[in-house]
Amino acid sequence: MEPTKPQCHHVMDSGYRCQTPPLKNQDFCHYHRRLHADFILPGHPRYVPPILENRHSIQIAIHHVYVALSKSLLGRKEAGMMLYTLQLAQNNIGKAGIWPSRNSVTDITPPMQQALHLDENLHNTSLDQADENTPRSTDTAPRSTRLCIGINKTFLLSADPDPATALARSNRLHSKEFSPHEPPEFCPELDFEDWQRITRDLPPKGEAGSHQQQANARRVLQVLTRDEQYRRLAGIK
Repeated sequence: MEPTKPQCHHVMDSGYRCQTPPLKNQDFCHYHRRLHADFILPGHPRYVPPILENRHSIQIAIHHVYVALSKSLLGRKEAGMMLYTLQLAQNNIGKAGIWPSRNSVTDITPPMQQALHLDENLHNTSLDQADENTPRSTDTAPRSTRLCIGINKTFLLSADPDPATALARSNRLHSKEFSPHEPPEFCPELDFEDWQRITRDLPPKGEAGSHQQQANARRVLQVLTRDEQYRRLAGIK
């Protein structure tokens, strides 16, 4: 009787066991080891995203975004742009028809270990380099604040030398719907304090306003325009 070939220990919710051979000295195949391994969550600078080269890596990236959302560490604006990028990757891979399925590997070579930030025991070395406050997939403690990505300091804007243009910009701003108490969902360029600062001093309706108010009006309109662009890209009205 032939010895039973080793199989990955992952059991899917359907009740079927993964038929792929596990990695050497590991319980899971390469794909399921990555799903079960602890990792730094998206939105943090130390997060290492998978290379989007096939449907498996895209599924892992979706899983990472899902975990971060479940822990309230990503908002809709960040998650929406990430998922849109994953959708683009899926469309490109589907059209190109590349990366056909091959026999699964049972060992990860040192060059690939380095690329994946793994040591000889396939432990994620980026976890050791991160401080204790870095959010991880295995965290169980609740977090009250979300991660902020793409935050930039506001840059200085000069006032408009043409009063008529400044007045038209002021009227256009007052035709927009936005909350001074919450930055737009799909534009992570400003944090809450910056957004409150520039929306606290805007020109009154029907007036060009002071030089500072004119500069703030230009910045708010730029943010709202960027937010509209991001929404269109993400397919959200």
